[in-house]
Amino acid sequence: MATENEFYLVKAENSALLAELQFARSEIKYLNKRIAETEQNYLDERLVRASKVSFNDELFNSFFHQVNRPFLIIDRLGAVIERNPSADSFFDIRSNLNKMNQIHSLFDLNSKKQFSIYFYNVKQSGEQSEIGLANVDGKMFVLHIHPIDLPDYANHGLSELYAVIVVPFESSVNNFQMSELLVSAIDQLQQGVLIANEEDIIIRGNQGLSEITGYSSKEIIGEKTSILSSDRHPRDFYHSLKDSVNIKGYWEGEVWHKAKSGRVYLERLQVSRFFDELSHQHFYIHIFEDITLKKQEAEREEKRSVFDSVTNLPNERSFNCYLDNILYRASMSKQSFAVLSIEFDKLQNISNDFGLYYRDIVLQHAAQRIVSSVCYSDYVARIDVGTFMVVLSGLKLKSDLQLAVDKLCKQLQAPFIINDQSYSLVFSIGSGVFPDDGDRADALLQKTKA
Repeated sequence: MATENEFYLVKAENSALLAELQFARSEIKYLNKRIAETEQNYLDERLVRASKVSFNDELFNSFFHQVNRPFLIIDRLGAVIERNPSADSFFDIRSNLNKMNQIHSLFDLNSKKQFSIYFYNVKQSGEQSEIGLANVDGKMFVLHIHPIDLPDYANHGLSELYAVIVVPFESSVNNFQMSELLVSAIDQLQQGVLIANEEDIIIRGNQGLSEITGYSSKEIIGEKTSILSSDRHPRDFYHSLKDSVNIKGYWEGEVWHKAKSGRVYLERLQVSRFFDELSHQHFYIHIFEDITLKKQEAEREEKRSVFDSVTNLPNERSFNCYLDNILYRASMSKQSFAVLSIEFDKLQNISNDFGLYYRDIVLQHAAQRIVSSVCYSDYVARIDVGTFMVVLSGLKLKSDLQLAVDKLCKQLQAPFIINDQSYSLVFSIGSGVFPDDGDRADALLQKTKA
């Protein structure tokens, strides 16, 4: 009986085990199905993601290579990872990019230094920024850098990339956010206008500059402003000029410059310094005009106002000023001087017989004889058609005056040759001595006519 009970007990246990086994098999089958579904979903998701990446890459490459501005991508070390055809052309990358693909190898020496500091600050701040630079050929541009965050690519060493967009100054409204109207106005100014950077390199010039200097825009852009120097000013002059501009922001004056032809001309120059927000640099605007002819005419006018046009001797205005000055000096020093008046008569006869031209020739020769008869320290002027004035300074004896008058008479009594004919002038000499004959100008002049 016990044996039969044990049999049923074992049979029941086996049934339970079989049921558990079947349940376990069912669970395993279910788990396998879930695993298969999960794997399929994962594969489907990767396929979709891959297709999206492929589409995005294609879209990016299409945009990257078709944009008409120089566009580059660099890593945190400044190595060029990718660039578009516009960048190849603007920087002549095949010729200038170094073996390490460093972007700074595309810049001129000064821009390399600026970029190193600038790029370091961008990496530290993580913010986009821009700076004005120049390429190897001296072409100016604004460089924009935009950080690109790629955390999914950290394992590939590409977690920090930077988009670099280059805007040449010509296409950034002439470097300084100037409106087209302002650019047009500068180009149409009759004055010469040039714009230089902090290194004194010319980056823009107008038509007025070309007309004054003879240099075309292509010839002068990229050159230093010293290309116009005439060597008439010492180096200290230019150092002082620039110091004044940097301190005051402005300088104005006259400068001798040299044109392309070698012609040295005088110009009225204004130099202003300003800060450009776009490029974060200082620039210098030179506005100038050729005043050589104006200066020469002003000098001639000034000369006409104080010198006689026929004899080039001081005129009446100059004589009166000189007489006032010597009166003051003589009264202070207690020295004596004499004033002589030489009057030529009958000059009208020469004009009637030979014409005004020959009359003026005679007056010129008479002036030369008078000047040669007195000392270097004495003063000779022509104050009227036939009137010459002589101031004999430093007289010590009255006999000195008589000797001077005798010498003048001897010189002027000699005949003048007019049109191959001998002609003698009629003249008289009057004198007044300070202080014996008066201590005022009018008194002395009156004495010479007595």
